[in-house]
Amino acid sequence: MLIRRTAFTLIELIVAMGLMGIVLAATFGLINRQRRFYAGAAQLVAARGTVREAVDLLPRDLRGLAPAEGDLYAIGSTSIEYRAPAGVSVVCTIGASRTSITIPPSSPRGFTEWPTQPQLGDSLWLFDPGAVPADADDRWRIAGIVAAPRSGTCPMTSGFTTSPAEEARGYALDLDRALPASIQAGSAIRFFRRARYSLYRAADGAWYLGYLDCLSSRASPCSAVQPVSGPYLAATAAPPGLSLTYFDAAGAITAMPDRVARIEMVSRAQTPPSIAIDGTPAGPHGDSLAVHIHLRN
Repeated sequence: MLIRRTAFTLIELIVAMGLMGIVLAATFGLINRQRRFYAGAAQLVAARGTVREAVDLLPRDLRGLAPAEGDLYAIGSTSIEYRAPAGVSVVCTIGASRTSITIPPSSPRGFTEWPTQPQLGDSLWLFDPGAVPADADDRWRIAGIVAAPRSGTCPMTSGFTTSPAEEARGYALDLDRALPASIQAGSAIRFFRRARYSLYRAADGAWYLGYLDCLSSRASPCSAVQPVSGPYLAATAAPPGLSLTYFDAAGAITAMPDRVARIEMVSRAQTPPSIAIDGTPAGPHGDSLAVHIHLRN
């Protein structure tokens, strides 16, 4: 018996290949649009996250400042220089000349807490309850650290240590001035270091929010600026990537650091020009966020 074998004709193959090409082209087009969408969405999210980083970071560092007490060194439209909190502690003992104190060791008890140990050139505030027990008499007094911290004894009788080993791990600090008699053992201490936030251009050509700190005891007093957030719009842009406006207690704009009561801060970031998302105009997309920082006065 003769069996006839059937096969595709040339025309059928051409039609099938054409249809397959149309399906593949549509599939690849959909995948490419999805890739562009997710890449563009990720860039938008990154830009929005960047502007929020700045408004989360600066208010946390600046709200506790007291400009009337000299906590602001310099103010600018895209930079601010201030006393940065560097730790807390409490007075254990005061030397006979009242130019040195001892403090408890850094421990889980929490009387002394700092990211890094204070150094020569740092400053501190000591709480002074005043000569009479009245709130109006309370104030903070500033002093500078004039020597590297050394080993000191914080006796158990102070209540800030609980064992001979712990009391021997205290620190002794030499100060640049004699403390008033109203400051006694148990007074709270806040450590500070001169620091600066500014918008700056990095080696890659982008603009970042940078941070540096300064110590008079260093050969080069200020450290190299380090990026903490970004990239932002350039400082030379109109408007720039970071805008700081300063107001006094009456609500008027001021350029005097000791009169600042409120800071208006606006951060701005922008996606790369290549962003392309279906349904939105092609090109860069920006985002901005504003916050008002009310300072302690």
